[in-house]
Amino acid sequence: MRPCPRRAATRSGGAPQYAPALGKSANWQTLVSATPATGPARFPVARNNKALEAEHRRIEELNDWAQRARAAAIARLRRSRTAEEVRSELMATLRRDLIQSLGAIAGIDSGAEGWRGMDRSAFTSSILRKLRRLAEAGEHGMVAEALAFIRRAQEKMPKPAFPDRSPIWRLGDPPAAEAPSGEELIAEAPGGVQIVNNHDLQRIQIRFPAKPPEAVRARLRGEGWRWSPTNGAWQRQNTAAAIASARRIVGAEETRAAA
Repeated sequence: MRPCPRRAATRSGGAPQYAPALGKSANWQTLVSATPATGPARFPVARNNKALEAEHRRIEELNDWAQRARAAAIARLRRSRTAEEVRSELMATLRRDLIQSLGAIAGIDSGAEGWRGMDRSAFTSSILRKLRRLAEAGEHGMVAEALAFIRRAQEKMPKPAFPDRSPIWRLGDPPAAEAPSGEELIAEAPGGVQIVNNHDLQRIQIRFPAKPPEAVRARLRGEGWRWSPTNGAWQRQNTAAAIASARRIVGAEETRAAA
């Protein structure tokens, strides 16, 4: 005896929406008459066509539900993966893409049938863009693995896909240290005068609590300092000479080490 769809779905752990959808589809199938049975004489063709249309709608609803259920199950599985599993899957996908692209480049370089006349740069540019996006996203480990894979693959190719001067190899360089930002107090002088290293502007600044005497201003101008109304400070380009000049002018002693 065939089990009831509702009970079968419940026992198997299926979603409760599946049973009603399957039941509706099965019910409408029983209302549809087969073509040989309809015959030409006084058969209610319109009613049968209506039942056929209803059956098709129920089947489409069932198929739509099944697709959404599969998508939801896949999404749940993906959310349950660990970071290492996600990375392994991404690396496997990247490796497959590299194999396909490098195979195409090798076919073009060797003049293999089906590859003649193809644009080689389309494949090299595609690889470069993918690795550049990974590098910009901070995935330097994946970039290093991909570059090592390309190095090994090139040894078996008619000619290298990427010569040594290609910018792709620079993507494997360690990221540069982030430049400091903000302000750093270098020294203080009597009277509340401060010497500041403004990293954002790349300027050494001297800040006076009040307008300095004309003699001090003349010396500042004579040593290359310029007044900045916007920043409220006398400033010069950030160099060791600028720091030494600032200390000479204001007589400041270093109050804290550079950060």
